[in-house]
Amino acid sequence: MVKIEVTSSGNTEIEQGDAGWSETGPLSKPPITFRTVEKPASNEYWVSFINESPDTTELVWDDGGRDGILQATLRPHTSTSIGTYEGHVFYFRYPNTYKKEYIANMKNGKTSFTFKNEETRMKEAITLENEKKTFMENYLNRTGRRWEAYYPRYKPIHYMYAGDYVGQKHGITSNHAFYTCYPVTNNIEDVKKCRNDENVIAFEWEIVSTSPRVMWLSPPFLR
Repeated sequence: MVKIEVTSSGNTEIEQGDAGWSETGPLSKPPITFRTVEKPASNEYWVSFINESPDTTELVWDDGGRDGILQATLRPHTSTSIGTYEGHVFYFRYPNTYKKEYIANMKNGKTSFTFKNEETRMKEAITLENEKKTFMENYLNRTGRRWEAYYPRYKPIHYMYAGDYVGQKHGITSNHAFYTCYPVTNNIEDVKKCRNDENVIAFEWEIVSTSPRVMWLSPPFLR
């Protein structure tokens, strides 16, 4: 059994009955240590805001309040660029009003937002709907299948392996190995710490359907 007492003078008295020893000394706090943490890389990126309307508009950062924080006043067919972060929200409004005419949510990969007045947006929406209807009718007549994807969808730009018959196989190799961790940044040195590109990996594409073309990616890529 260990008994610890703190006296009025700030000393500690420690007694252990079974071992028969005691210790008296000044009460001291244990030392505080801190671990070193690297400063995270900045996630700031630049975004362009374009006013394609015939009216002057205001670009506002949404801080949660009614007024927001004015960033720029844009005359017709002008633009501005702002450094921002993912998750921030901006919106366009007309001067001396509070109505949010167009809301822009910041997401990595989207670096420009364009404001158009309501009349222009309505005309473009009607035009797009008519184009979509015509495209889907032509697609059904040409293929015998209904278009299931979104519209408009651009044609593939990357290389497509042949799919002449079911069971056709394509052997592929790559010197971009598997990741073993999440890189701290996209810097090449950080990426190398999580990926050993000296190891060549091999995998195989197999055609399982020719129309529509469907490929099965075999191990070791899937693991």
